[in-house]
Amino acid sequence: IPVFYYPGTLQFPLGDQRLSGLLPPSIGSSRTGGMDIQVPYYLNIAQQMDATLSPRLLSDRGVMLGGELRYLGKRSMNTLNGAYLGNDKLFDPATAATLGADSPSQPDRWFLGFEHEGQLGRGFASYIDYNAVSDNDYFFDFGNGGLNLSSQTHLNRQARLDYRSDLLQARLNVQRLQIVDPFAAALDINRPFDRLPQFTFNTQTGLGLGFSLALAGEATAFDRSLD
Repeated sequence: IPVFYYPGTLQFPLGDQRLSGLLPPSIGSSRTGGMDIQVPYYLNIAQQMDATLSPRLLSDRGVMLGGELRYLGKRSMNTLNGAYLGNDKLFDPATAATLGADSPSQPDRWFLGFEHEGQLGRGFASYIDYNAVSDNDYFFDFGNGGLNLSSQTHLNRQARLDYRSDLLQARLNVQRLQIVDPFAAALDINRPFDRLPQFTFNTQTGLGLGFSLALAGEATAFDRSLD
């Protein structure tokens, strides 16, 4: 008994091999964008690389182009995310500017995210987490990942270099936060401190007879700009 008819040939892999093709679409509606239709397409580029293209139609705003690129190297994992909507029909930069900083002068909306985890050898490891949006209202207007995404107030921008050996564990960290909550941005007293940079270390060695010698330390340069 036919349940539904799907246009074209519906294919899916039966084994471990990945297959390029359309992913299940998502259809919805919201008061901030009207009818919302997204049709992802998965690309199996290579054994260690793939991508997902996600064109998205918002009837009241326009067409958003989104995508995710993943690359798995011998010593690293990397993920790049992005989305762009040009000339948002509902977004008013003048109104957004009255609610907080980081508002664009043009109605172009975008998101950029990059995550990296790597092993450099000789005890060194690297980590990068960078996220940025065009304006404070981006997640409120386009967040379709549930309440946690729509109510996000800060974006992390962090780079870290770790070292680990039998005697020493050390870390050099740089972190800055972008405030995407317009009301929190207007209250400078709630603005978090950036760590530019932060250095921590911990070392320990055994002395015998149940005794050990340990030394730990931290040095951080905190930075915060208030209007």
